[in-house]
Amino acid sequence: MRVSAAGLLLVMFALTGCTEAMEEKAAPVPSGDAAGVEEPAADLSTAAVPSAELCAFLESEVLPVSRQPGATAQVVIAISAFYTERDAVVDAEMLEAQSRQECPEVRSEILRALDADSFTNL
Repeated sequence: MRVSAAGLLLVMFALTGCTEAMEEKAAPVPSGDAAGVEEPAADLSTAAVPSAELCAFLESEVLPVSRQPGATAQVVIAISAFYTERDAVVDAEMLEAQSRQECPEVRSEILRALDADSFTNL
């Protein structure tokens, strides 16, 4: 399946959290374990892709890429392609919840390499 440039950009913007109110950026507010507050477990039954498949992809494809120069863009593109190949739409919050609950070590290692605190902030 070929992905149009416009479609890829839309998915990238959705994954990176771009909104119409970009000019109204507020200081980030820590959430979950960053704020010392435990978040309730998300309902993963509505996830577009199975958690096991997502975690395997993050470990085998994203983790190695996250250590390379220009990694953030490469990771966003890889995640976008992963969902597109499965005819699914990237939901950054669900991606965050799945990886936090099902493969937290891989998630932490990827985000540490990218100097990010969440997939929703890439």
